[in-house]
Amino acid sequence: MQSGAFQDVLFQKIKERDENKAFAAMLARGRFPDKAIFVADRGYECYNTLAAIQEQGGFYVGRSRQGKGSMLSGLSLPDKEGMDQKVSVVICKEHTRKTKEEPERYKRVRQGTRFDFFTDGRTEYALELRVVKIRLSDGAEEYLVTNLPEEEFKIEALKEIYHMRWEIETAFLHLKYALSAAAVHSRRYELVIQELYAKIIMFNFCKELIREVHVPQKEGWKHRYKLNITMAFTICMDFWRSPEDTAPEGLGGALLRYLVPVREGRSAPRRAGKKPAIHFNHRIT
Repeated sequence: MQSGAFQDVLFQKIKERDENKAFAAMLARGRFPDKAIFVADRGYECYNTLAAIQEQGGFYVGRSRQGKGSMLSGLSLPDKEGMDQKVSVVICKEHTRKTKEEPERYKRVRQGTRFDFFTDGRTEYALELRVVKIRLSDGAEEYLVTNLPEEEFKIEALKEIYHMRWEIETAFLHLKYALSAAAVHSRRYELVIQELYAKIIMFNFCKELIREVHVPQKEGWKHRYKLNITMAFTICMDFWRSPEDTAPEGLGGALLRYLVPVREGRSAPRRAGKKPAIHFNHRIT
């Protein structure tokens, strides 16, 4: 199911932020569908996260870093295009003779590194990984780590699943700017969190309405068309704010007045950088 909505959310203070810890906490709450496929970028690359998904019976597709210090370092992987390799890894607490003799198989968790699945009677944890090497449209090569079965999910299917992760980026973009979450109006922590929860609920409300609108495609059009999401959010929020019994009829028709073409394969360089804070006197309303 691709609803485009937020399934769960967890806020952390900036000094306590830890993406993997937050994900593990949300996973433990069990608010995701059964057999969900979790797609993640390189920031979630750690054995604890993979083990947490495995314990819940879920699946994952994540991009892994390369080189020293990465999760794949120390593994004997063939350096060829289209590589699809199964790897058995055992996470352990201590160095022993067998861990020293098989360094590619046994991976010791360093002191201070989090791993939640050791107990007094369990000092080793087995992970079955599938490592795939893919080539991106710009010619760069990347590694994906997954536990999806090769029989059902070939390399091209994994590339398509990982590409879906971009919907996460666009969701945050719309939340921050179409719904003004980039500039809250409160100063107290509790009120800031309250306002962010309200914006996320509104985001899900708008997404649910947008999902119900079918965009007809006319013969002879050069492109396929889709809703202009920014305008769609504005119209849905106006619909929400309408007093009782005065909400405008024909919401779907209003949304269909604002369409944009779908141009497949277009890309642009990502401009990463910090943006200055918006002063309280000029915050978005």
